[in-house]
Amino acid sequence: MNPNRSVDGQPASAPSGAARVVAIDGPAGSGKSTVARTVAGRLGMAHLDTGAMYRGVAFAALEAGIDLGDGDALDALAERVDMAFDGSRLLVDGADATEAIRGQAVSTAVSPVATNAGVREVMVQRQREWAADHDGGVIEGRDIGTAVFPDAPVKVFLTATPEERARRRSDETDDVDLETLAAQIAERDERDANRAVNPMRPADDGVVIDTTDLNLDQVVDAVIALVPWVGEDRKSRPPAEPEPAADTVAEGTAPSLPRAFVRPAQPVVDAPALGIGARLGYRAISGTSRALAKVAYRSEIMGKERLPRTGPYILAPSHRSGLDFLLAAMVTRRRVRWMAKESLWTYPALGSFVDVMGGFQVNRGTADRRSLRVAEAVLADGQPLVVFPEGTRRNGAVVEGLFDGAAWLASRQRVPLVPVGIAGTEEAMSTGTRLPRPGKIVIWIGEPLWPDVPRAGRVPRREVTAFSDRLLPELQDAFDRANAHRGLTTLG
Repeated sequence: MNPNRSVDGQPASAPSGAARVVAIDGPAGSGKSTVARTVAGRLGMAHLDTGAMYRGVAFAALEAGIDLGDGDALDALAERVDMAFDGSRLLVDGADATEAIRGQAVSTAVSPVATNAGVREVMVQRQREWAADHDGGVIEGRDIGTAVFPDAPVKVFLTATPEERARRRSDETDDVDLETLAAQIAERDERDANRAVNPMRPADDGVVIDTTDLNLDQVVDAVIALVPWVGEDRKSRPPAEPEPAADTVAEGTAPSLPRAFVRPAQPVVDAPALGIGARLGYRAISGTSRALAKVAYRSEIMGKERLPRTGPYILAPSHRSGLDFLLAAMVTRRRVRWMAKESLWTYPALGSFVDVMGGFQVNRGTADRRSLRVAEAVLADGQPLVVFPEGTRRNGAVVEGLFDGAAWLASRQRVPLVPVGIAGTEEAMSTGTRLPRPGKIVIWIGEPLWPDVPRAGRVPRREVTAFSDRLLPELQDAFDRANAHRGLTTLG
């Protein structure tokens, strides 16, 4: 290959065009190819699948019998191979490789090819030349927003649960079973995330979209909404009404409008690691707690279908008892994390129990920046988080005096707050009570509340305060409904 020739085989100008690049990155099965093609069609822009380019090199290596461990031979191959896109077809040295590059042989070979520094250098140069030739474009891959076009105005990272990604891949191939596909995806993710050259990761200023429970129109609309040169008069068709997938009802459905999760611009501390012992302990304790709550408290959970099925969110419960943290964790089968007052670790046995249950320390009554950074890391890692917005245990039926911590975290991480009313715990175990008393407990889950903040950048303090003000009546309503269902009050 002539390095001064573009991927289409035409003379290329100096690398440019980043000003109109829509960079879409993500792992296998995240939906980036379908989304990228659709976005390109809607915007009337050219589309480039950079993954197909690496697969094209892997195809050429297999055809030539090149040892995939021979870096020099792969470098030379990348320099000379001729690749051209003809519509949806990929021609490699004149041969139609469209179907072959998606087969099992190439899928196995592509990782050592794509992690080769020399190959990546040549491919990145071609990708930049392609963008210069096409005045930008919608470009998909695994490092477009971080390495190929770090100055692109639109940088999106698509993701989905491993199970959903494997299922999507299984729909594309008949020669590999689901379990094998899941293992291959996990292995490829590990390699791409830890490779020495341009590892796969979201750009610090990029937008992360979990596509697990979103349909195609929702994801495409979310991406197009980020494109700065698309005005109100764009010629693309208007957003379609979202229709939740039929199988998206296990523990809630996607929000009616697509939402994008934005990584913080500044690095945060790592989320607390969870060993296998802690995970098993959490399952055992939470399972036992559910069973005991059913027997001793005739517990009921109302509104579980309103919980987001995937992705990070913040549970914001009312707080009347020391039992509330266990009950809040019962609303979902997913493991939740929560902020706990540091005095709980004064007693080693209790501290170990809190560790197992996903707690991490917060110094209440102060601006504990480290605990907030840990909470941000938990959300950025895709985990649900419990934050009691009242700050400490209160008495009575009135929710008041919310702290801004929950709203601040949700706004910073662009995740929803879920108001949760827990009724009956004050009677079961009020402040100062050593042993719980039997009774009736009802948990009412309200509608998720999304922060009304810019998709990226700093969050104005007034927006955080306004979000807390929005949460207050919704949390009061959830608490009132829980009490009403318990039979103690009536709704006005």
